[in-house]
Amino acid sequence: MKPSEQIKSEYKQVLLKAKLSSAILIISILPSFFINITDKTSFLGFSETNWDIVAICGGVTYLVLVKLLWKCPNCGNFPGGGWHRLNCKSCGTSL
Repeated sequence: MKPSEQIKSEYKQVLLKAKLSSAILIISILPSFFINITDKTSFLGFSETNWDIVAICGGVTYLVLVKLLWKCPNCGNFPGGGWHRLNCKSCGTSL
């Protein structure tokens, strides 16, 4: 079993990666959202269809990154949702 401080340090890195993958998702969705709520037909030279494809790719990328990167440093399972999780829902380790 890993020391508590090492687990907390590793979990900070896990949260950083989860937040970065969330940023990728938001950035990929925003242009499509912008086009859909305005009367514009393109944004930065790309059509609505192109931005919809970017949004879908961003969503798939987000799901893959969460599945691969968001793991408890102690047990390796998904620790549970939420940015402010204090304990892993699988093993109960303090994060």
